[in-house]
This record gives sequence, structure tokens and C-alpha cells, in this order.
Amino acid sequence: MNHQKTWFVVWQPESGAPRFRHETKASAKQEARRLAGIHPGKKFHVLALIGTAIADNVQWSEPECGHDDDIPF
Repeated sequence: MNHQKTWFVVWQPESGAPRFRHETKASAKQEARRLAGIHPGKKFHVLALIGTAIADNVQWSEPECGHDDDIPF
């Protein structure tokens, strides 16, 4: 089993995906408060990593109809 350290992001729903990963909850809370002070009325959420899904069984299959290999892309 691969253990990973929890990390945090600050997310504002109207601003898109978070861009910075905080190593501590305290750092993320401080940044959320800072951003909320700059943008009155907006909510900044602190989100934590709770786990990661990894697919390790990706498979390739060819269609049974047998297309030619001269596809131009």
C-alpha cells in the first residue's frame, strides 16, 4: 500500500480549479482568509486530500471489423 501525506487546496467555485497545493491545513486556512479579505462576499473553501484512485489495468483492444492501417492521422 502506498501511503501519501494529506495536502490541501483553497477553492472558490466561480474561479475555476485550485492552482496551489498547501502542505498544511493552517497554510490553506490562512490563504482562504487572505483571499476572502480581498474578495468580500466570495466563499473560499479549504479542501483536503482524502485518497487517490489509480487504474492499473488499462487494456488496449482492436475492433473486430479489421480497419486498414492507412488512417491519415
